[in-house]
Amino acid sequence: MKANTFYRRKLHNLEHFQYAATVLKMAQEANVEKLTTTLPPLSAAVTAEDEVNNAQRKVNDSDELKALHKERERAFRSLTTKIEDAKLSDEKAEEAAGKRLDLILKRYPKPSKNNYDKESARLSNLITDFKSAEATPDATKLGLAKAITRVETTNKAFVDAYYVHFKKQSTLEKRNVRELRKVTDEAIDKVLWRAQGVYESEGTEALATFIQLYNAYIADKQKMIERRENANLAESGQKEKEQRALLESMFEALSKELSVAAEKLHYTGKNVGTRNTKCYELKIDDREKTIWVKISRNKLVVVPESELPKPKNNGSSRHNTNDDNKPQSGNHGEVEIKPKS
Repeated sequence: MKANTFYRRKLHNLEHFQYAATVLKMAQEANVEKLTTTLPPLSAAVTAEDEVNNAQRKVNDSDELKALHKERERAFRSLTTKIEDAKLSDEKAEEAAGKRLDLILKRYPKPSKNNYDKESARLSNLITDFKSAEATPDATKLGLAKAITRVETTNKAFVDAYYVHFKKQSTLEKRNVRELRKVTDEAIDKVLWRAQGVYESEGTEALATFIQLYNAYIADKQKMIERRENANLAESGQKEKEQRALLESMFEALSKELSVAAEKLHYTGKNVGTRNTKCYELKIDDREKTIWVKISRNKLVVVPESELPKPKNNGSSRHNTNDDNKPQSGNHGEVEIKPKS
């Protein structure tokens, strides 16, 4: 019998807190004195994690913020509805303007998960694009000035309120969650190793039950992580599919500039940069060297490699890196538990 390896670095912060709290409860219920003496550090670590996580929950769960977020979402829906209506207009000029503005909207897809910071940045950058020289003629044609201002105003109101509310929780937020997780993991490791040592020397039945229960629990958590990773892969694939479709819709115009057939252009799936600086790698049939392009004024423009934005994530140019799922702490190793002879 052994306590199995569990890659707890893949747990999100709240999940890690719950994992640690559950291990603490299991150890307390085992009620073995030599194990109980190792629990105070784990109990303190669980409390510290809970305080920091709760501080962030208080920010995100504020009734005021929820109301302001709902208002900016209403403003955004009003703007997008007007653009959708324009795309169905009998007037060709309005229809064309609506389609061009819709391409700008597609640059900023809504986050798949509720994330206030991403939503704030998305709307801020969208408004910048809508007020640019590229989009202003179309926005004026459709009479969108009031709707654009409404989105800008409601988004700013939310951002300002979020900052004020967050400052109220700043004391606890100064504590580093990653460091707290490291302390918690060390405390858990000591509990597991003590369980091993006492079981090997005394064969305590309560510790055998503790180890079996722990293994069953982490097996369930591992399945949860696998389901999430599979869902993230599916979501990533859908985003790439949408991105590919957007680029392919502009291949015809680019092919004329490059003097090649549009069907010879292919998106490799690689990109660098973000938002307005984002560049995409294209392969051209019968050519060994790839090219890089970016979207400018609703068309693809070739970008020299020397002018590409520097990639993040240790030089990787692969997209869809999810910072929210970065490893947060280490694993514990396998703990070999041998039945007492």
